[in-house]
Amino acid sequence: MPLQKRGKSKGCCFIGLAVFAVILGVAFGIIFGVIPLDDITSALGLGTDNSDGSSSGGGSGSGGGEDSYQHMQCPETGDCCNGLQSNCNLRPSEMLWPTVHNAMHDDLLGANNEAPLEDALKAGYRGMLLDVCQCDGVLKFCHGHCDIGNREFDEVWPNINTFLNENPTEVLLINIEISSGSPTPSAIWAKIKTYDGIMKKTYNHSGGKYPTMKTLLDDNRQLIMFKHNGVDCSSSSNAGCTPRIPEFFNVAVETPYTFENVDAVEDTKNSCKGDRGTGGSKDFYHINNFVTSMFGPSRSAADTLNSKSFLEKRIADCKAKTGWDANLISIDFWQRGDTVEVAQEMNKARANRRRRALRSGFLNWFGE
Repeated sequence: MPLQKRGKSKGCCFIGLAVFAVILGVAFGIIFGVIPLDDITSALGLGTDNSDGSSSGGGSGSGGGEDSYQHMQCPETGDCCNGLQSNCNLRPSEMLWPTVHNAMHDDLLGANNEAPLEDALKAGYRGMLLDVCQCDGVLKFCHGHCDIGNREFDEVWPNINTFLNENPTEVLLINIEISSGSPTPSAIWAKIKTYDGIMKKTYNHSGGKYPTMKTLLDDNRQLIMFKHNGVDCSSSSNAGCTPRIPEFFNVAVETPYTFENVDAVEDTKNSCKGDRGTGGSKDFYHINNFVTSMFGPSRSAADTLNSKSFLEKRIADCKAKTGWDANLISIDFWQRGDTVEVAQEMNKARANRRRRALRSGFLNWFGE
């Protein structure tokens, strides 16, 4: 009897198509944010959580619920600077600024945050890292590509200006990363200053020590801006530069910013050292505190990294390693954790330390 040809199994084909459909669905779910990346990485054993599985949540960035930390703690009368009366005697270079990394990026594709930067301002974040692009001749915010993390200048800057108008005791520190299209700081400033009131609010540092927060606010200077990447603005007279948006690394040193997991952040020998901006005396020390794994920004890592206990230890460990007080602590997923609380409590302690030092110096002088 001749052998019969084996036909293709319909069931096998159906199973194959079903598996392909599931894989395709998961891929689209990840890309468009329907399925969190951390759920996939945990299922594959590739998660970025700390080994103890610690998590916080529900802290200063919890979106204003009953248990959220209150940034504004000033008395009804008297001076007030960034939520605390005691901040008024500190210089910007003496404070700790809770800072949102890639603050413009809260859309669905590889987002660093889960809510817009305007809400972060309301929650008490006073530092913003923003990527600026030039796309088809138009300045906008984006994250490395014109279609990713896209926000319009004509929306964001008026919103920032409105926030400053409604909160005259608050100062913002914004560090602009020159991104896709390589726009120049002078072109960025030419656009920013067209928004009513922004130019008068922007501080122009002429060298030396920064003024106190009270002096800034008495002069109605509520906005301190810097830039990094793009054209070299180590001198503000360089082509394409402006003194209103000076080079960040002229006055700041920062830690590395590429961490694949929490363990890498906990490796303080490497995670606290100066990376960009090394060399010479600097006014600001910027600590990066976020994980970007092979699957993108990690929410589960943020639950650990943004917790009060982790932040306090990281800042203390970096101080022990470098001798520098942290001035910016930048995070992803700002709604998670306790970053604003940690910053305000540390600023209280720094103001008390400064007051005690001044008092001790006065008594020593008077005793002599």
